[in-house]
Amino acid sequence: MQHHFGAKPAPIRSQPQRNAGKVRPRQHRHRLQTAVGEDLLGLGLTADNCGVTFLSPLRYPGGKGLLLRFVREIVLRNRLYGSTYVEPFAGGAAVALGLLRSGDVDHVIIGDADPAIAAFWRAALQHPDELRSLIEGCEVTIDTWHEQAHALKHADPSETITLGFAAFFLNRTNRSGILRARPIGGLNQDGPYKLDCRFNKTNLIQRLSQVSRLAHSITVYGGDAVDLLAHLTPDSSNTTFVYADPPYLTKSTDLYLDTMTFSRHQQLSSLLSANYAKWIVSYDCDPRIAQDLYPDCEIVQFDLRHSAGRSHRGKEVMVFSPQINPDSAAHLLHNPDWQRRHPTPVPQQSI
Repeated sequence: MQHHFGAKPAPIRSQPQRNAGKVRPRQHRHRLQTAVGEDLLGLGLTADNCGVTFLSPLRYPGGKGLLLRFVREIVLRNRLYGSTYVEPFAGGAAVALGLLRSGDVDHVIIGDADPAIAAFWRAALQHPDELRSLIEGCEVTIDTWHEQAHALKHADPSETITLGFAAFFLNRTNRSGILRARPIGGLNQDGPYKLDCRFNKTNLIQRLSQVSRLAHSITVYGGDAVDLLAHLTPDSSNTTFVYADPPYLTKSTDLYLDTMTFSRHQQLSSLLSANYAKWIVSYDCDPRIAQDLYPDCEIVQFDLRHSAGRSHRGKEVMVFSPQINPDSAAHLLHNPDWQRRHPTPVPQQSI
């Protein structure tokens, strides 16, 4: 059953799935690793240069979809096949959708503190036909851009379709997909790229159709990530896997509607450590992560491409809970550089 949280969500826990904790059969492990450019599922969706196809209709700075193969390997090698996957800072939810479509997890819970992004996901899952009609009928012009920017600012969070479509339109037409940024090409459309360069209606509608088919396995939460994790029943059966990608400790105001205070980052760390056995967290490179937030965890630094402003590779870190074997997947990160290793790693799980 699909859960949708209200203003005061009740504690929830998906029932342990019948496949939870089992290792995925080897013959199915590469379902998403296709040839570059191959059309998957007849939907006009093509693989990137890593052989991974992104299903999310949203564009997001930070490129976390590029971590899909890494997270899949974590799931497969740490006996998390068939588990519940929680992504409390979902944004474009590319990893969550990829894991669900490939059958690596049975249920995903996605959350976002931005009411507009949460509204988009609710609209995509609960009202796909209405959302599709709005996309098909809209004109991708500066006049429409102004209309949707006004809707984003003034629509009530309960107006799921109106606010969700505004979020979608602005994500596809703004620089780097940032909702409150300026449009691609500028307000006068005198830039080298125009407003509709990322708005292929046919492709986007196909993605939405595929997402809507997964609706029965997706829970949407609109609200603070720490609150989401606090409202979930503590996981004592190792059937839940959390990937948290919180706002950067430094310089996050351009990318996020709300930044987190350091005390809130501390609360996130405490919740993960106390309530969940298996989780990973990605951050910017800041010494406080190892010193103050996760002093007992293994941490690896890696390169990740960003596109907020210009395309470049930035340094980030991945933090592993003590119950996750980092050797199972760290090699899939770009230029991994260990910042902290324990002398006795968690034993490797065979598949």
